[in-house]
Amino acid sequence: MSKSIKQILLFNCIAILLLSICIEFGFYAYFCKRIYNINPFVPVSHYKKEFTIYPPPYFVPIEQSQKKYSKKPILLLGGSYAQGEGLDPSETNFTAQISKLTNRYAYNWGISGQGAPAMLALLKDEHKRHLLTDLPEYVIYLYMFHHIERCTYWQHYNLMRKEGLIPFQKYNFLYNFYIYQYFKNIEADKYFWNDFNRRYDVFFSVLKKMKEESDNLFPKSKFVILLYSDTNYDIWEGIMGKNNENKETVNHLFEILYSKDFRHKLEDLGFIVISTEELTGRKMNKPKDRVKNDPCHPHPSESAWKEILPKFVKKLHL
Repeated sequence: MSKSIKQILLFNCIAILLLSICIEFGFYAYFCKRIYNINPFVPVSHYKKEFTIYPPPYFVPIEQSQKKYSKKPILLLGGSYAQGEGLDPSETNFTAQISKLTNRYAYNWGISGQGAPAMLALLKDEHKRHLLTDLPEYVIYLYMFHHIERCTYWQHYNLMRKEGLIPFQKYNFLYNFYIYQYFKNIEADKYFWNDFNRRYDVFFSVLKKMKEESDNLFPKSKFVILLYSDTNYDIWEGIMGKNNENKETVNHLFEILYSKDFRHKLEDLGFIVISTEELTGRKMNKPKDRVKNDPCHPHPSESAWKEILPKFVKKLHL
C-alpha cells in the first residue's frame, strides 16, 4: 500500500472519529443531557412543574409567604396525585387543603408521571433543597399502585447506577457517552422487565435510599407514606389490559397495594404508613372520587381529598 493511500485512510479515520465525537457530544449535550442530566428524572415537558412551590403566586418570596403559618412545614413527595393534576393548586389539591387544615406551609415536590427515583433525585438536588427555607417536620410520600413500575423507567438508570441499585452495572467514564448509556440501559431494561420480583425489590431499595437521604437532611422529621387506594383500577385495566401479561401485572400491583405484607415491609424500613382505605373504610375507586366532571380521569378529586385529609391530619396529630 502506497504512502499516499495510507495517509488518505488515516485522514479519513481521524475525520470519522472526530465527526462521531462531535455528533455524540453535540447530540447528547444539546438534547439528552438537557432532559436527563440537567433534570435526570423527568421529561423536559415537566421541567418547570418540578420547580413549582405552593402557595402561588410563584413570584412571592418563600419567607414572606411562610409568615402566616405558625407550625413547621410539610414536604410532599410523589407523582401526579401529589402534584395535584387536574385540580386548582391554590384551592383544591392535597397541598392546599392540608395547609389550610394544619396551618403548615406545604412544599409540593410532586412530579406528574414519576415516583420514588425522581423523589430521591430531588432530595439529592442541592438547588432544590435550597428552596427549603425551613426544615419540614413531616415528609409525606403519596404512593399509588403504579410507582413500583416507575422505578424502572430508563431515564432513572443513571441515578440508580450511581446509587448502586443496578447490581451488574458499575458507573464509569464510559457512561458519559450517550451510545454506551443507550445500550447499557437496554440491558438494564431487560434485567428488570423480565422479572417482576426485581422491579419490586428495586422499589424498596430506592425507598430505603429515600429514607436515608431524608433522615440525613431532616433528622427530626417524621416520614409518612400515604397509600392511595385507589381511583385507577378500571382505567388501568383498560389501558394496560390489552394482553394477559399486562392485565396480570395490573392485578398484581393492586394486590400489593392492599396487602398487609407490603405495608409491613414499608414499616420495617421505618416509615409511618397510613392508607386511604383505613381512613375512609373503603377503597377510593368510585367515579365521584376522581377529578370533578371527568369520569375518565384517574386522579383524586377535591371531594376525595376533603374526605381523606381531615382524618389523615387527625390520625397524625398534624
